[in-house]
Parts: sequence; C-alpha cells; structure tokens
Amino acid sequence: MEKKNLYSEWTEQEFVTDLQQKIKVAETAFYNYCRVYFDGCSYTNFPKAIGDDRLFDDSFMALWTEITSKKISVIEGLLCRRDDEGEMRQMTSSLRTFLIGIAKNKYKEILRSEEKKDVPMSDEDIMHALGRIVTASTNERTLREEIVAQCVETLSPRCQTILTAIYYEDKNLDEILSSHDGINSKDALKTRKYKCMQSLKNRIRFRFERYQLKISSI
Repeated sequence: MEKKNLYSEWTEQEFVTDLQQKIKVAETAFYNYCRVYFDGCSYTNFPKAIGDDRLFDDSFMALWTEITSKKISVIEGLLCRRDDEGEMRQMTSSLRTFLIGIAKNKYKEILRSEEKKDVPMSDEDIMHALGRIVTASTNERTLREEIVAQCVETLSPRCQTILTAIYYEDKNLDEILSSHDGINSKDALKTRKYKCMQSLKNRIRFRFERYQLKISSI
C-alpha cells in the first residue's frame, strides 16, 4: 500500500476499502477527515451542541459501523449503500455529507431530550457498571452495561485511565498523580475527574434515552 499520512491523500472509496481492511493509518486519517468537516458545519447546523463531543462521537460511530459492517461498500469504483430491502445502491452523497445527515437526526433527539426532566445519576451507579464491564464477558453484559462500555470507550484515553484508576482500581490521588504527566496537583486532578465524569454522564444519558432506559437503574 502506498504510504499516506494526511486525510487529503485518500479518496472516499479508498477510505472505505482501507477501513474494511482495518488499516490503522486510514482509521486515524478518516477520523480527522470527518472531524474537520463536522466542526466546520457545527455553528450552522448544531449550535446547541458546540463544545459537546457526544453528537460527533455518536454520528461518527454510526457511519463507522455502516462502513465496517459493509453496509456501505465500494462496488465497481462507486460508493454504494445497502437499502432497507437489502439492495446495494449508489450513494447520492459523500461520506461526510452522509455523516452530517446522521448528525442532524441525532441533534433532534438531543433537543428533545433537553426538554425532558433531568434524571439523577450517581457516580457510584456508573462505576458499579464499569466494574462489571471489566470483569464480565460480552455475553454476560446487560444492555445497560454495554451502553456504558461504549460510552467509556469514546472518552479520551486520559479520562478512561483516571476514572478506572479512581473507581475500579481504588487508587488514591497521590498514586494517580505520580503516573500522569501534565497533571501536577490534586485540585487539577479533581477538576479533570469531574469533567471526565460529566462527559461520561452526558453520553450515557443521551444513549439511555434513545433506548428508553431509566438512567437510575444502571
């Protein structure tokens, strides 16, 4: 394969083919390809979601799944997508435009969810589920735990490490500080932990509402 580094060096057809072959450099490039375009559209299309990554994360994951599951594929050099009847038909939009279409539908769900009464959710409930996720096999996970696992996986690596260390590994703040460059005080660590937890809660709340699950019953 020809060495590529910038997302501009791929065509969308090449992205689809390389993602289906699990080529790592293509995976990173495709993320950047979609992220830059999405951010450029956000102010116009998703003003109330600016600064909250959950809309991009969920929309990108939906597009990624369609590609890796081969619902979207390249046939005779054309981007095609399987319709509800199972027929592969040529796509009438680019992948990035298709991503924005997904995001618009999810954005409507976010706006509807903001109109509902907020449901209390404790840190302990979430981390109890995380503890079960770490130790359980895939078949043993409940739908709620699977959703929490997916939400944890979309957090930044630093957030994943901090939350797991605090709630699952029972490490104290000094132990965590000693192993994390860039965080030089307990107050800074507490702030980071709070922001990570809020981000996780937002993602869980959004997805639970999609499945009509009660947040308090994780």
